[in-house]
Amino acid sequence: MFSCKLSLCCFLLFISVAISIKSNDHRSFEKGENGLYSLFEAHLIQHSLSFTTEEKQKRYQIFKQNHALVSSHSASTTGFSLGLNRFAHLTNEEYRSQFLTPLTASEVEVDEKVSRELCSKTLPQSVNYASRVTPVINQGLLGSSVVISTLTQISDIYNILASKPLPKLSSQSLLDCVPGQFPPINYYPWITKVGGVDSDASYPPSSGGQCKFSKKDVVVKLRWYQAIKQNNETDLACSVAEVGPTSVCIDASQTSFQFYTSGVYYDSACTTNIDHCLVAEGYGVTDQGVEYWLLKNSWGVNWGMNGYIMLAKNKGNACGVASYAAVAYPKLK
Repeated sequence: MFSCKLSLCCFLLFISVAISIKSNDHRSFEKGENGLYSLFEAHLIQHSLSFTTEEKQKRYQIFKQNHALVSSHSASTTGFSLGLNRFAHLTNEEYRSQFLTPLTASEVEVDEKVSRELCSKTLPQSVNYASRVTPVINQGLLGSSVVISTLTQISDIYNILASKPLPKLSSQSLLDCVPGQFPPINYYPWITKVGGVDSDASYPPSSGGQCKFSKKDVVVKLRWYQAIKQNNETDLACSVAEVGPTSVCIDASQTSFQFYTSGVYYDSACTTNIDHCLVAEGYGVTDQGVEYWLLKNSWGVNWGMNGYIMLAKNKGNACGVASYAAVAYPKLK
């Protein structure tokens, strides 16, 4: 009889413990792992993320995997550092599907005369426009970095040359009026044909859909534009040094790019299959003699080096940086 009661008590105690563990699942998924769970919670708060209990468990496991990947990366070996950022709760596949857009490759016509004129001078060893251009923006889930790169490049040259900065240009106008995902050079002819770019205030993102371009709302026009000779980093350097900020497109699909934080980025797995566009705001050489391109991204200041990345220069067209570069020169009022 005593044995029976003892067995019953043990059984009830087991059930009680099991229920207690299940009810605390959302707090216990390895919460004490060297503060990693606290780091995950801070990540959710910082980026205003909210998930169901089940999804939160899934995201934490992904976060753990990404943390392990970042922790195992050797900056001393590769020359660049990785860190957890806004993408830490995403798999690489999710990151690519949400933030990258493969571009439709096209034949690029290059005006050889303009190319020769751009490279008519001895180039400086380094160029840096970062302190004179528009701030780094956060494109959010707007899946068209090429449009942002195209318009940012125009705004940045204008702001360097003019005494008064341009109003923000309308990304939505290009998305609506030039359907498809193409390299920057494909957008300049349309801008020239219609007579310029509308302001974001007159053509905001909320008005997306059918093309509503209006010439009366144009705030900038183009004087000329030029494709940079494909796969030619010397011509790209000429454009950056002699004209100014230049649009470039790269392969940003690698996990190493996803979590880049500093240093000169080079990943041998990088291809020339472009899926993301940025603006080349300069180039230079590190104290260790490593050449780099200074590229401005559109993922906010909390990615990379305050929104920038140093990409390896003159290292076999790393990540396709010189594959579809282009520059447009705006008319000054």
